[in-house]
Amino acid sequence: MDWLRSQRFQDPRRYGKILTLVDRLREFGHDLRRPVSGHLGGGIHELRGRAGRVQLRVLYFFHGTERVVLAVVCQKEERIDHSDLWSALRAKAMFEASPEIHSHEEESL
Repeated sequence: MDWLRSQRFQDPRRYGKILTLVDRLREFGHDLRRPVSGHLGGGIHELRGRAGRVQLRVLYFFHGTERVVLAVVCQKEERIDHSDLWSALRAKAMFEASPEIHSHEEESL
């Protein structure tokens, strides 16, 4: 979660909401569906949540059956910005080229 902590959140409730979404993803993995998760294309998925009036999104992808890679955290107005989707696709390509360099294992609770 170091990467997630490094993201700049204007409101601590947003960070808390994203942690809740990530926990749901951890629990349900590939089985997580709308309205919490959706597929955007190119192997990129989004986690969806609200913190107050702000719609939060975490773009992520799967690597195999057991690994999830969080790529981009953003706020969504109406549609995911193309630059955020492009960043997630670029992160996916970099990860797949050398997953051992870009991996971090979280300790189990």
